[in-house]
Amino acid sequence: MLNDAQNRKLIGKLKRALEVFEPYVFTKIAQLPYTMYETADRLETVPDATLAAVPETRPTGKTWGGEGRYCWFLTQYTPPNELAGQSLYLYPELGGYEAMLWVNGEPYGTFATKIVVTRHGNHYCDCFTRAAVPGTPVQLAIEFYAGHYVIGEQPFEERPHRDFRFTADKISVCTKNQDVLDFILDMRVLLQLVEKLPETSFRRAEILNVLTQVHQVLYYDPTATDAETWHTSLAAARRVMAPALAQKNGGSAPTADLVGHSHIDTAWLWPMDETIKKIARTAANQFNLLDQYPEYRFIQSAAYHTWLMEQHYPQVFRQLQKRVADGRFELNGAVWVECDCNIPSGESLVRQFLWGTRYIRDKFGKEQRVFWLPDTFGYSAALPQIMQGFGVTGFLTTKLAWNDTNRFPYETFVWKGIDGSSVVAHFFVIDTWPDPAGLLERIEGIGYKDHIARKQAFPERLVAFGYGDGGGGPQFEMIEAARRLQDLEGCPKVEYTSADAFVQKLEAAAPTLPVYDGELYLELHRGTLTAKQQIKKNNRMAENLLRMLELCLTRSAVATHTPADGTALRPLWNTLLVNQFHDILPGSCIAAANDRSLHDMAEMLHTGSELLRSWFAPAQNCYTVLNPLDEPCRDVFYLPQIASGFIAQEPGVTLQNVVLADGTAATAVYGLERPALGAAVLHFVPGEQPAQTSRFVYNGKTLTTPLLQVQLDELGRITSLVTRADGMQWADGPMNTLLMAEDVSAGWDGWDIDADCMMKLQPAARLTKQTVTADGPQEFRLHSRYELGTATILEQDMIFRAESTLVEWQTVLHWNEKHRVLKAAFPTNLRAKTARHEIQFGYIERPTTANDTREQAMFERCNHRYTDLSEPGRGLSIFNDCKYGISVQGGTMALTLAKGGTRPDERGDVGTYTFRYAIQPHAEGFSAKVPRRGMRFDRLPTVLLVSAECAPISKTGGLADVVGTLPKSLAALGIDARVITPYHRCVKDRYRDQVEHMFSFSVDLGWRSQYVGIEKLVLDGVTIYLVDNEYYFGDRIYRGGVPEGEQYAFFTRAVLDAIPNLGFFPDILHCNDWHTAMIPVLLRTQYGNYVHGRMKTLLTIHNIAYQGKFGFEFFRDLLRIEDKYLTPEFIELNGCGAFLKGGCVFADRLSTVSPSYADEICTPYYGEGLEGILSARRHQLSGIINGIDTKTFNPFSDPLIPKKFDKGHLKGKQVCKESLMFDMGLHADPRTPLIAMVTRMTPQKGFDLIARVLDEMMYFDICFLLLGSGARKYETFMREAENRHRGRVCSYIGYNEELAHRIYAGADMLLMPSRFEPCGLSQMIAMRYGTLPIVRETGGLRDTVKPYNKYTGEGNGFSFANYNAHEMKATVEMAVNVYRNEPEAWTRLQRNAMSEDFSFARSAEDYARLYIDIL
Repeated sequence: MLNDAQNRKLIGKLKRALEVFEPYVFTKIAQLPYTMYETADRLETVPDATLAAVPETRPTGKTWGGEGRYCWFLTQYTPPNELAGQSLYLYPELGGYEAMLWVNGEPYGTFATKIVVTRHGNHYCDCFTRAAVPGTPVQLAIEFYAGHYVIGEQPFEERPHRDFRFTADKISVCTKNQDVLDFILDMRVLLQLVEKLPETSFRRAEILNVLTQVHQVLYYDPTATDAETWHTSLAAARRVMAPALAQKNGGSAPTADLVGHSHIDTAWLWPMDETIKKIARTAANQFNLLDQYPEYRFIQSAAYHTWLMEQHYPQVFRQLQKRVADGRFELNGAVWVECDCNIPSGESLVRQFLWGTRYIRDKFGKEQRVFWLPDTFGYSAALPQIMQGFGVTGFLTTKLAWNDTNRFPYETFVWKGIDGSSVVAHFFVIDTWPDPAGLLERIEGIGYKDHIARKQAFPERLVAFGYGDGGGGPQFEMIEAARRLQDLEGCPKVEYTSADAFVQKLEAAAPTLPVYDGELYLELHRGTLTAKQQIKKNNRMAENLLRMLELCLTRSAVATHTPADGTALRPLWNTLLVNQFHDILPGSCIAAANDRSLHDMAEMLHTGSELLRSWFAPAQNCYTVLNPLDEPCRDVFYLPQIASGFIAQEPGVTLQNVVLADGTAATAVYGLERPALGAAVLHFVPGEQPAQTSRFVYNGKTLTTPLLQVQLDELGRITSLVTRADGMQWADGPMNTLLMAEDVSAGWDGWDIDADCMMKLQPAARLTKQTVTADGPQEFRLHSRYELGTATILEQDMIFRAESTLVEWQTVLHWNEKHRVLKAAFPTNLRAKTARHEIQFGYIERPTTANDTREQAMFERCNHRYTDLSEPGRGLSIFNDCKYGISVQGGTMALTLAKGGTRPDERGDVGTYTFRYAIQPHAEGFSAKVPRRGMRFDRLPTVLLVSAECAPISKTGGLADVVGTLPKSLAALGIDARVITPYHRCVKDRYRDQVEHMFSFSVDLGWRSQYVGIEKLVLDGVTIYLVDNEYYFGDRIYRGGVPEGEQYAFFTRAVLDAIPNLGFFPDILHCNDWHTAMIPVLLRTQYGNYVHGRMKTLLTIHNIAYQGKFGFEFFRDLLRIEDKYLTPEFIELNGCGAFLKGGCVFADRLSTVSPSYADEICTPYYGEGLEGILSARRHQLSGIINGIDTKTFNPFSDPLIPKKFDKGHLKGKQVCKESLMFDMGLHADPRTPLIAMVTRMTPQKGFDLIARVLDEMMYFDICFLLLGSGARKYETFMREAENRHRGRVCSYIGYNEELAHRIYAGADMLLMPSRFEPCGLSQMIAMRYGTLPIVRETGGLRDTVKPYNKYTGEGNGFSFANYNAHEMKATVEMAVNVYRNEPEAWTRLQRNAMSEDFSFARSAEDYARLYIDIL
């Protein structure tokens, strides 16, 4: 007998033997040839084999990949006669991350190489036929995903960057050696029992003796003997082990109820589109395993995931229907997605259950009894009553085992909700093997904290085993291991079950189970109540919008005695419910998933708002005001500022003009009675408003309202709040103290706020400005501007109302902090042991004390619209419109406003956000009045872009690209931006069938009355209004001269007259260039009604050289401009009128297309006579770089270039160059530097410099290629240069889109020596393709091109300062020298250039900030 030390050594040898024999589980019997097809597309069927022969999509050699790319490997296998009836397996060694196996065109399995087990992925060798048919070919395809970069989840984590490139090796056909697998698993079971059982156990001693005997018969080195010998030794070892594996448990052994599972997040560290692939791969793999193992069962949750299969993988969906009917594949879980349970409203949670249970019932005929939700960050006390309402009687989760402070008292219990409803609940296991080690840990508690601690309660635990999130679910080794544990002495018994059957067991035991009453609070991930605040605001707005839509729909159905049809709302509900997934709504996803949520929810809000507007016919001088409350309402609401000369027709209505926190001029409306769940119409009629007298007294330190007496400190905080009716004081310190702390959590950066973070909270606001912006009969506003942290600005209106004790803070937060948390604290003198926090369908009371570890762990809580702190006879409530995190300690309530975690989205939450919160004291205890006061509202900015052209429908230059693309990027930020543009002939020819006629009218232009038709086109989600008139817009976009002026005088009048009837009332008219520059003039001088009077204007100057100059009579006749405005002070410029000057004078704000150009046009050299007015308004002139369409101009996917490439793989660029040179007749060595221009040949573009020194530049041994047209002398010059430098100079006179793309991709350098360049697009496009720009430092060229620094290696191009031909030539020479002599530096510059973000998303963020400033 061996002693203990010798036994330990023996066990080590036997463990090593498992690794030694593991590679012999499969024998490779054939190696298959294969073809490869590479793509960035997420295909949903096997591609045609011919695609693998196309050079553009076939990888070079066997190297494939790149971030986010897929490669298909296509092959076939014909089994020989000797394999008849055998199971055959496929073993690919191709690299990659996750893969799908297809057999004869059907999904069949997965290869999950991302989870490495032993020497391979956890699913590495899949069965592709269980009974081989000799002579019958089997078509095989493998779709491998290369993966994508995720920086990490923990603070400061930064995973190594990689190129996601792989070299494919071989695909092998295998047979399985069951004897080797059985030996390994038998041995593994016994070794784990030895490891886990107590050293004093006789069972352990027995197993040690058995293992000693195994050692005596086993050959450890299969390479040192023949195969028959070591196979025989394995069989002998199994005979030795068999008696020990046959020992049975006693009757008191606990049970592990097994079911296979793969928890798949709808989005998390991958975008949602990749989730579809993960679901299909996993399901196909489980079908395969179900066929191989008749005892095996599997559960899939989230009905939405099944719906995705129905939409994208119908073969998988058909298999699901078959497998569910067979009874071993369970679809359960009850909800549409595995949703967050803290933040969604009660109605949203009801819809989650409604959609989930109804879909499975309709498609599969199965009722849902189980709420399966393992991974959500806490569970609302409202859930039991919702579950009961749907017949869902059991709740299964795992997450509370993650608590950071206290162990939850039970694993199996009866859970009671806020209304007394009860369900059975069980904490199951999701991340373990069904083997002795896993089960002894998770059930007996041997070496693991998450086990059955209350063993008296229930002697069973559900074990849902398998790899999730694309790991493919259980692997065959897990199922094989479970076969050995059905009843094995020393280990819990195992039996397969379903979630339904397990819950029935729990229900039978319910009378003896402990009861837990209240919420299941997760002591972790508290920051998810605040992270990604725009996502949370979108959720609140969408819930409110859908309530309003359904209310209107139902009222209409009742009024017309027809069934209510919610078909139009289903896509909106689907978007909302999906975006309530438990990593999307909490804000714990990667950037791509967060951005997808922002985009989809913005589209949903836009579509829903349009639908709501469509139900109310537009009318002059009135507003329909809806009331979603179930009681009549007279609360204040705000309209765009009503112009003077109008009053409310309805009696009892009081109007007060105010300026909102974001600068918007508005009219506050008080006293309009709106019926419960109904609407009222507010009419405006001509009349003079009565003189308004303030009801507030303010002296800078003290404010007296009719109901409150308030004292303020030097920061504008409330230090004393007294209700005048009873003289009661409410403040116990400065109220609305803005507290900030460093927020670096111990782990889970985007998820957590730690208790120690609260210790670091300190007042952080620095007051920089304070003004009274409203003081009238109904409300008083004190506007404050604060600086916070390193770069954050917070602007607030503190609002007091004459007839309310509510104090409100309307806030604009420009958040620029990372690893910081921000709170607004309200110390009160109230003393209460609990605070009431609104949750779904009610409230929950939580302690305000920290007497024990359980109370201490609840330092951050969830609330919906209110939290209330009340004594028996008085209390104070705090309300919000989109904030969910709050802390209450003693009498202080602190609402959490922002959090700046940087993992997994390294951008943090930087951005501009608007929100509101308020406090209100009440002179009685808590009552139903508090939740009714909690109703909030908010509204997104609306913008109408006015332009002469808009891509893709009408385009002559870069202006069209800006106007066509900017609205889509603004929509992703939640801004409803639309376009109004002429209905040009080119638009009619292309889009006639998609255009919808809205209305028509006439406008007076001079002595003529002209027809105006307003048409509507929705393109890529952008609403475009089209102004139709065949006379003005029947031929060319720009006619030139006076006819062009008349075109756009008509357009100006038509736009302004159309706006009141569009059904869309923009906050801002964004005008572009001189053609629309008279809109601000007419708006301020001729349009004073309530619709136009509220609108602000922004004029963007794209090129100041074009100004729309015409004689004074033109302006008098066509636009009715009074002579007093035809003066140098307003419109006159050099003896005539100028559209652009008028716009520069009258627009509320000005912008141009680059910061440098904004500086330049304020100087005489560039200002074209407008430098005076522009200099005077320099503080109101912004420079915003235009973006480019990064999808169209993308070397990785551009269909117009001969070879795709990216910054990590630049070889394709050389292929593009050689192809371009050959096709353009440039016969020099392909290594010769190729310099190109894509330009108009005009002096503005610097062509006189080219004409002066091109011949001298050719001595640098370069090739020169030009695409463009222009002045005849320059076109002639280029033709002559071609003759002088045949084979090295080439020009294409004209424009060709495909050739432009090929030049951007194939040239080495792009030359742009512009005299002036407002923005420039070509240099940005060139950099996308790794073509380095050589530019003159002017306008947008200076802002986008960073010159090469040979000392630091920084830069993305080359530049010269002066407009000088020889300075240009010297810079070209420098660039050529770097190209030839410093290849590493050149490549670095290319990659720098290709890494620049020139997307419209960046421009849109700048415009969004500007819009807010304007308002």
